[in-house]
Amino acid sequence: MTWFVLLCVAIGVAVGLTGILPTTHLDTVIMAILFLLVFAVGLDLGARGDAWKQVRSLGPRLIAVPFASAVGSITGVALMSTYVWDYPWRIACALGSAFGWYSLSGPLLTHLAGPDIGALAFLSDVTRELTALVLIPFVARYIGNAEAVALGGATSMDTTLPLLARASDGRATPLAFAHGLLIGLLVPVLIPLWFSI
Repeated sequence: MTWFVLLCVAIGVAVGLTGILPTTHLDTVIMAILFLLVFAVGLDLGARGDAWKQVRSLGPRLIAVPFASAVGSITGVALMSTYVWDYPWRIACALGSAFGWYSLSGPLLTHLAGPDIGALAFLSDVTRELTALVLIPFVARYIGNAEAVALGGATSMDTTLPLLARASDGRATPLAFAHGLLIGLLVPVLIPLWFSI
């Protein structure tokens, strides 16, 4: 999947550089695709009937792990923007609020802040997912399941879910699903919020 996404981006860049396709209504197309993406996530959640029962059995961890994961991600990028990067903290917090959901953050931040920030969002979220795929087995084995789930960010209910299930012998599956769901719901709310402050 990651290679396919990178290939699509490369093709998009190549086509964009040639100027063959008009870009006058690109913002409208991007917003339509975003709405379709969010609808597809809702459809997928509705189709998983038994997942809701497992999620309800998590108790306080249902909220605590996603909350800690979100606060940690946003705090980390805010500190990085203060001490390392030369980006305003609001843009850094918007980038961190994507939580690895590159298919949404790239187009949304392109729409809100321009193509350079959209590309940065896409690349940082793809990097987060690839890093999570490498680190999840190690973190689940030596640190803990909740910490491994947090690494996946919004992807913990889709692309990193099979790895999380395997690395935890299935024990982290309900938490991973709930974490991804709640973090995923925050993304389209938090990213625009940073631009309205």
